[in-house]
Amino acid sequence: MDGAHWDGLRSLLPAYRQITNVAVKDGATTAFWEDNWTGDAPLCTTFPVLYSHVAKRGASVQAVAKHGLASSLVPRLSTQARTELLSAQNMLSACIQCKANLKKKNILDSDVCELCKCSAETVSHLISGCSIAQSFWRHIGWDPLRIPPAADLWQIEAQADAPSRSPPTMILLCCWNLWLHRHDVVFRRRDPSLRQLFSCREAAELWRWRLPPAQRSDVEYWRTRFVM
Repeated sequence: MDGAHWDGLRSLLPAYRQITNVAVKDGATTAFWEDNWTGDAPLCTTFPVLYSHVAKRGASVQAVAKHGLASSLVPRLSTQARTELLSAQNMLSACIQCKANLKKKNILDSDVCELCKCSAETVSHLISGCSIAQSFWRHIGWDPLRIPPAADLWQIEAQADAPSRSPPTMILLCCWNLWLHRHDVVFRRRDPSLRQLFSCREAAELWRWRLPPAQRSDVEYWRTRFVM
């Protein structure tokens, strides 16, 4: 819509977003960066430097959840933007709809992991505490006990002779694949499957292009690990 009236209304949208909260639901109509859906302010206000590195503004919560936070950013971040990214990842980990978070909100009665049936399903449990996740990490030659909790995941150190330059991106791919696998078990009633987890071998080829050119050859290491 064009005209001075509509231009005036559009100019007020940022201020309106600052003073309102959004019910996310499926996330398709909630702007990840610009809407206030996580706390006291939109993420673009909480992390202004990181927001300046966003490749596509206006992306929905659903789209960022599907493709990963890193996919919405330009490939090379400034030092301050990287610091804000770590803070954003820590904050968002509390928003992930794992069973432990849903139980705290009185949405579920039980927080027991659907994969191992042994422990509370926290974000850290899904990444490295669940027996399925531990089998995945051991298969690629990594010790799951050396993987830090979700809030400290940015401190992860390369293992099993992995290239030291690319772990942040490729570990994000592994965590995303673990989450997708959990989704299939919970919502599609599929059996836990280590073989299914290694579908990330194909995804690694796509994620290659999120790395700086000098690091793209590192993906070959990961593709050789993602084999049953």
